[in-house]
Amino acid sequence: VVTINFDSNRWSLVSPITAKYWASITAPESPTRQGYTFNWWNPEFPGTMPLNWGTLVAQWIANNDTEYTVEYYLQTLEWWYLETPSSSKVLSWVTDTDTEVVAEEIPWFTAQEIVQSVINWDGSTEVGVYYTRNEYTISFDGNGWTVTAPITARYWARITASESPTRQGYTFNWWNPEFPGTMPLNGETLVAQWLATQTTY
Repeated sequence: VVTINFDSNRWSLVSPITAKYWASITAPESPTRQGYTFNWWNPEFPGTMPLNWGTLVAQWIANNDTEYTVEYYLQTLEWWYLETPSSSKVLSWVTDTDTEVVAEEIPWFTAQEIVQSVINWDGSTEVGVYYTRNEYTISFDGNGWTVTAPITARYWARITASESPTRQGYTFNWWNPEFPGTMPLNGETLVAQWLATQTTY
């Protein structure tokens, strides 16, 4: 009487087979492993009971459809990130390999370097993609007169108008285009508009 044992690599248990030498034997039901597909036994399963056989070890092929989650975090105006992602999506790839997440283009934000992770067999892997909020600058054109210092701020941050420029013989009227209350996309250049003052001579 000879026994063949099975090693499924720490996954589903396969019961040993005991039979007389050279008796016909049937392969057991294939073991299962989440994130993998059973390929073959090493050495291969014999059709008859061999003499002094040892242990057959399961060989696995990693599935290429194991899911993982990509989460996107956008920097707030206060320079921090919310605990809840702004959006997320589910991707899939080969179990126990590294993710290959590529940052998506999001207007007004710049993606930081992505830290990839190993794809867990149970679909629990999460990869965070963090975006910094872009800064833009509003410049001021005094129309040939005093120059007002530019303003740099994060996109959509509240901004306050600088002190109005001065021009001899004129009164400052407004900026063209009008001064925005928040930092616009890509910044802007504002040109001073003047009203001539009445001069006595």
